[in-house]
Amino acid sequence: MILDNIRARAHFIIILTPSALENCNEPGDWLRREIETAMDEKRNIVPLMMEGFDFGNPLVNETLTGKLALLSGYNGLRIPADYALEAMVRLRERYLNVALSDVFLQPLSNFAKEVTESQKVSADNEDLIESTQLSEQELFEFNYLHSLRRIPIMGRIVASAPVPVPASDFGYFDIETSIDVDESLIPLGHERKQLFALEVDGDSMVDAMVNDGDIVILKAMSKDEIVRNGEMVVVWLPARGESTLKYFYEENKFYRLQPANPTMAPSLSVKMSH
Repeated sequence: MILDNIRARAHFIIILTPSALENCNEPGDWLRREIETAMDEKRNIVPLMMEGFDFGNPLVNETLTGKLALLSGYNGLRIPADYALEAMVRLRERYLNVALSDVFLQPLSNFAKEVTESQKVSADNEDLIESTQLSEQELFEFNYLHSLRRIPIMGRIVASAPVPVPASDFGYFDIETSIDVDESLIPLGHERKQLFALEVDGDSMVDAMVNDGDIVILKAMSKDEIVRNGEMVVVWLPARGESTLKYFYEENKFYRLQPANPTMAPSLSVKMSH
């Protein structure tokens, strides 16, 4: 019924809140099917971008696959919260006031007309949305936007035998590359500036569920901090000009760098004064 109505209308308006597209990367998602139908039928598509929505948001970008990748190229209209009525005037007079005489509209069947009219009457009889309900939705959208922390991916770290850095042609120290991590996954007390990410190259930590190509989040240590035995660390070996990702153990006069792969032997390093 929805798809038939899209084919029978000249205009297709998409209301985009920050979380509106969160399920659109699933092929069977209904909103995705509606948008793709409007594109296939060459409707006059107008994205209405509510406050907080941004096509540049990584969470939005990852849903814009296939045909939906074209959505950001449509002439959309931003709806500022304080000027919503003015935006509606602009929508009506500019975005919907276009010549559509050449658009082929499929007629609705009598059955579809009856169901559509019945649903419109039912919607008109619903109670008005209360301000508290709007506040709950705004809170949801705010939490959706602000529950993520963007962490820069600074390059690759080798999870094998220690090797020189950089390990590959990955954009080493490319601050423009980042990953979004939910705040709930980050231990309390970790400031944003202390965290960075590296892409894993190698399989020496597979038993720790760190696989080749995974992203590891790291905390930069100050000189006053110490590493405890059994912690997973990125170790820089200045005497050898090499780095590696391993479990760390301090034993007698040596540091042991332990892989989490039974096929690989640990590395030993002479203990340094610092």
